[in-house]
Amino acid sequence: MNEEVPQIPAMPSSSPPPPPITPSTSTEANLNQLHETQENIQDQVLHSSPPTPAQRHNHFMQLRSYEAKRRSDYSKKYIQHNLLWRSNRNLLKKAYQETNSMEQILSTTFNMNLVYKNHLQAIVNDSISDNYEIIPEKKLQQVQNDRNERCRHLGGDAKSYCVKHDVEKHVEKLYLEDYNSLLQIGNEEEEESDFCQAVRKSYGSMAQAFEENLDSTQNVLDQMKEIKNDLDTFVKNVGAVGDATILQLKHAEQEVTNAWDAYYKLAKAVLLGDEEATADVVNHMPVPDGKHAKPVMDVWIVEMHYRIAVANLISMWEKSTQELTKAFTNIKEKEAKRRVQLRDILITFMTQNQQMWTGMPSMMDSMIQTLNDAPSDMEALEQDITNQVKSKALSIKAYDEEEKKKAENKVDMIELGYGGLPTKKENENEVVDNGLQGLPEPEEGFMLQTPLESELLCKIQVVWAKHDKMMSTWKPRMAITTFDNFLHLMEVPDGENISMGASSEIAFNTLLPTVEVPTEDMISKGHLPNISSWYDRLKPRYSIDLKHSDITIRKPKKGQPQGDAVVDIKETTYKGRKAQTRKLYLKLKSNEDMVEWLLSLEHLGHKAG
Repeated sequence: MNEEVPQIPAMPSSSPPPPPITPSTSTEANLNQLHETQENIQDQVLHSSPPTPAQRHNHFMQLRSYEAKRRSDYSKKYIQHNLLWRSNRNLLKKAYQETNSMEQILSTTFNMNLVYKNHLQAIVNDSISDNYEIIPEKKLQQVQNDRNERCRHLGGDAKSYCVKHDVEKHVEKLYLEDYNSLLQIGNEEEEESDFCQAVRKSYGSMAQAFEENLDSTQNVLDQMKEIKNDLDTFVKNVGAVGDATILQLKHAEQEVTNAWDAYYKLAKAVLLGDEEATADVVNHMPVPDGKHAKPVMDVWIVEMHYRIAVANLISMWEKSTQELTKAFTNIKEKEAKRRVQLRDILITFMTQNQQMWTGMPSMMDSMIQTLNDAPSDMEALEQDITNQVKSKALSIKAYDEEEKKKAENKVDMIELGYGGLPTKKENENEVVDNGLQGLPEPEEGFMLQTPLESELLCKIQVVWAKHDKMMSTWKPRMAITTFDNFLHLMEVPDGENISMGASSEIAFNTLLPTVEVPTEDMISKGHLPNISSWYDRLKPRYSIDLKHSDITIRKPKKGQPQGDAVVDIKETTYKGRKAQTRKLYLKLKSNEDMVEWLLSLEHLGHKAG
């Protein structure tokens, strides 16, 4: 709504008011109009009297009408160009999205074909690892050797494969590296089965087809990447120009609005003759830069600012329209060209892939034929397997006979070591005397008896024992006295609930290892019986040399049960001239056990003090 301005009585005038600037699409016309208006004003100032109040009022109203129409026209114009630019911006976004997506699809397809080709070739070259990855070239020979060794072992070759590879990390090695197995099947390299050969041959043809496809599509992919990179640069540049243009037009429009507001408020106050309102308007105007700058009270200054702002906006609109039109044209041409290029690239790329894939079935014909020709009758298959086994048996026999000839007049390098494990001689010429040569047959009925019936055993009994160190506690032990003047104390396993009243047989049985043999369940769980430590429990915790020991009896104190008597054993040994001592304390169940045990010591020549 336009504000009502009080009507001022008309005054005689000798000249008409200066014509206002009208909206125009021509920058040159508006600037010429502005220059002509300025010349007319200059002539009027030089040759005419000041404008009358009526002329001022009429001029004020004309400018108001002009600004109202200009603002409406340019608002529509700005909205139209803004919408058009945003629409082109969206077109650029979609174009880049499509180009980027297609470049990703083509690159992924290319890389997928490359991976497929590499894996096909790896199958042909037998360079796929057990976790289905391609083996690096520098590791290929070692992996293939290990794989061949595994196959030989599973067929009964030099070392037990399941021990060497599958469960070696869980248990100790059962065999030495050079242990010769009786199941060795020879060094003959055998050909692959017909199935494997047929598959590898077909896969080799497929790998070659993929290789040719990759060579032909690499150029297409490079073109696609070039289009994407070119579009990326274009979108950034034209987008920056368009965004800056729209923003500059908006800013220029705001400058006109600010200039109009300053003119309107000051001109209105001056027309009304309200000095207080005029001063208030001036005080709220921006202060110009400068050391002695003051707020402007001249209507001509703010009107001049407004007219120049309008002229600047009109000029900016014409130049901006040219730039936007140029940008819109470039976008349209670029998008049309991009679509044609993208279409051609996709046709070429997809056609090449189609040709490759449609040729795959023929590459697999020979493999399918080989598989179809293979016998499927169970009886025929079983007979074929039997023939293969017999043929291989003859081959192994020939190998064994040849190896036997090589080994004639040579000393076997294997002897049985401690615990029954194979051990190696230090050199080939050494002859091992293990006491087993030139012996008669054992007496009829001879059998190994329990160690508790050994002629070397003097006394065995369950006692409580501890050493003289701090924090030592009483624990059940197997006390074993031998006729060689040794006292051995063996630990009773925890949880066996063995007390001093238990029989020696029961206590000794807790020390014996559990008998385990390899089973399929064990193998599936990745372990085998640990035979290397089967005798760990039978190793004495303490071994006392009674010939170098003093034995004393500490009787129970007054009020304590007689069965609480403690036997102190002090062993003294010498390392050079330095004496080393060790103390142990024993408790027995009762006085009778104590007496019986001491008598056994006296029988050995050791009397307790």
